[in-house]
Amino acid sequence: MAYILATGLLKGQVLWWFLAALLVSCALLFFILVIFVAPAIIVDRSLRKQGAQTPIAAPEHLKAQNDVRTVLVQALGMIFFAATAFFTWQQFRQAKEEQLTSRFTMAVEQFGRYEVDVRLGGIHALTRIARDSESDREAIVDMLSAFVRKNSNYNDPDSPPKPLDSLRALELRDPDLQAAMDALTGEALRNGNDIHFILDEVDLRRADLDDANLEGASLARAHLEDARLVNAHLEGVNLEGANLEGANLEGANLEGANLEGANLEGAKNLTTARLKGAHANKYTKWPNSFNWGAAGVIMDEALVGPEPHKKAEAPRRLVGG
Repeated sequence: MAYILATGLLKGQVLWWFLAALLVSCALLFFILVIFVAPAIIVDRSLRKQGAQTPIAAPEHLKAQNDVRTVLVQALGMIFFAATAFFTWQQFRQAKEEQLTSRFTMAVEQFGRYEVDVRLGGIHALTRIARDSESDREAIVDMLSAFVRKNSNYNDPDSPPKPLDSLRALELRDPDLQAAMDALTGEALRNGNDIHFILDEVDLRRADLDDANLEGASLARAHLEDARLVNAHLEGVNLEGANLEGANLEGANLEGANLEGANLEGAKNLTTARLKGAHANKYTKWPNSFNWGAAGVIMDEALVGPEPHKKAEAPRRLVGG
């Protein structure tokens, strides 16, 4: 076996050296042709085209060859420089792709670990990769949204929700979930990209979603009680049957959002939110004395919609999604 391996290795080395010698020989032959043979041929052909009747003097002929040789050498230098730049760029791009692949693999491995601190590191690493690699962005969004759905399902029979008055802020009780939401709704991931994700029936009570960009997402029947949504972007968000009781909506943009059957009782600073074009129905609950008509809300009486907290078969539509 050792003899066979040694023989195969030797043959491979011989083949490599043969190819290298062939390449060097071809390059040397090309160099000789360009430097010593081509100039004389080019000068003679040029003289014949010009119709020279008498041969030019040797010094002038030699000077003409040197001029041609100089031009050819410069052209070869430019070609060599361009080829070197191209191959350097190719190597750089390949090295960057390999580095991204290595980072992605390590981040996914951390993301799947049980330890919260390791998982947090994986989430932050995935966020940076999504910012740097457009081809991986959609997969990372899918991973993060699936993680939030799996670990914060309000209707999970194996993990019934705790009473609101006994809950700490999301960043304290589940820092990895808060980090995943920060990644999904932050500018580092979106960066002007049109991102849509589904977070139906998730438990985001007392989550910090200030300045979050949830535009076009689906949060049907989600629980957002006492959540902070100050200056959040909720344009076109599907909040059908969602519970936002006690949520702080100061300066939030809910234009075009689907609020059919949503519970907004006790929502804070709703009068400062933008609600123009948002859709509601007779099951939507508002804070006392809130004038939804003056806020520009469209009341869809024809759309029955689900009662608050009643699980529908499936969301009818995703407004803006």
